[in-house]
Amino acid sequence: MWIKIFRIKKLWMVSLLFILFFGTACSKEGNGSADASEPNTNNDTEAEEVPEIDMDQPITLKINDWRGEEVFNEAIKEPVEEAFPNVTLELIPIMPYKSSFEEEFASNNIPDIVMGPDFRYIPVIKDVELAYDMTELIEKYGFENIERFDQNFLDQIRAFSESKEELWGIPYMHNKAALHYNKDIFDLFSVDYPTDDMTYDEIIELAAKVTGERNGTYYTGMVMPSADRYLFPPLGITLVNPDTDEPQFSTIPEIKDILETYKKVNEFQEGDPLHGDDAIDQFIAEQTLAMVPMYFLGLDWTGLLEAQEQGMNWDIVTFPKWKEQGDVSAFSDGYWVGVTSASEHKEQAFKVIEFLLSDEQVAHKIRYPEESVYTDEQFFSMSEDLRNPLLADQNMESLYKYPAPPAPDGRSKYEEIAKTVLSEQLNEFLISDKDVNTFLRELQEETENRIKDAKAQQ
Repeated sequence: MWIKIFRIKKLWMVSLLFILFFGTACSKEGNGSADASEPNTNNDTEAEEVPEIDMDQPITLKINDWRGEEVFNEAIKEPVEEAFPNVTLELIPIMPYKSSFEEEFASNNIPDIVMGPDFRYIPVIKDVELAYDMTELIEKYGFENIERFDQNFLDQIRAFSESKEELWGIPYMHNKAALHYNKDIFDLFSVDYPTDDMTYDEIIELAAKVTGERNGTYYTGMVMPSADRYLFPPLGITLVNPDTDEPQFSTIPEIKDILETYKKVNEFQEGDPLHGDDAIDQFIAEQTLAMVPMYFLGLDWTGLLEAQEQGMNWDIVTFPKWKEQGDVSAFSDGYWVGVTSASEHKEQAFKVIEFLLSDEQVAHKIRYPEESVYTDEQFFSMSEDLRNPLLADQNMESLYKYPAPPAPDGRSKYEEIAKTVLSEQLNEFLISDKDVNTFLRELQEETENRIKDAKAQQ
């Protein structure tokens, strides 16, 4: 049980005696005129101290994690239980899928802390009635680190709530994105490398110059990023109206522009369309792709660093920008953690989250400093040695040069349905002779039908 501690010091009698014995002059308002070097003691009360959370009682807290027991133990369980000896963390080994939660609920296995790998899963915790607004806990217990977050990043999470003010999750790791490019391909075509702050039009013009055959090998200038995650946030676009749940494919002109850009970039390719994650092998293993805009690939599991050790010459610049786009990043996503509404130990669960978001624990979990939710000098100076030496000469600053995009006015719970429809039908559109307006009408109709079906099943 946590304990509130309030300290109230009443000093008026001390002030009165001071006046009587030392003859301090009074102002017209009756306030003492103290020497500038003396502390002001005329306040009736001092500021209330931040209350403590009781971590001395033995409790068990449950948390979901899909990455395997070994990762969970090393990254979360062991550090937390060492810091709080009376806390036992119990793993629920699931991704934050609605069906997975419901299966666990049937066995009365309900998390106190919920974690997700990206923002697509935030609406799920609302669907399964685990969403809990942590704003009061943050204010009550003085979580100062909240001020170090990119506030647009936090607002992106708040936008999932109807009020656009509730914070159901706190960012845990921030996925960053950039335009990756192969220097050797640019050298082969005798073309200058891309630079920060280039627009899509400029990148496409550059891509045309590094597309074609050299020495019997065909090189592709660029591919587009995944449509569902990178293209709409910097323009503040949502595919479903948050107030009416109506799809907006046919009503937002920028969506047409984006799809026309997709069509244009697809002409650089031979064979089936590739974009987003599907193009990783072409960029890293085959090394026939000059540029790919997506989340940062400089991680061990992608194979990029291994390819670099074997001679691949690559670097990154800022993500391409739309003409109408302000100085914001293209990507706002990442791991998040939150206290659940079902927890009987909300304060203790919050204390654990606060601990996991300390500088030392964040540095313990991230794979490179720029992946942190903190991008201030205080954190970078502490975590610089985390970066793989192979990244020493890369333009890592491009990953956090701009803040996250401002949050949309709101998000419909059916936004993911629209994204799914677009992802399913995009490739067929790219290889067809279908015009963009026809494709937009088809997306509109299919999404309307799926939203109608989803509502009927509720």
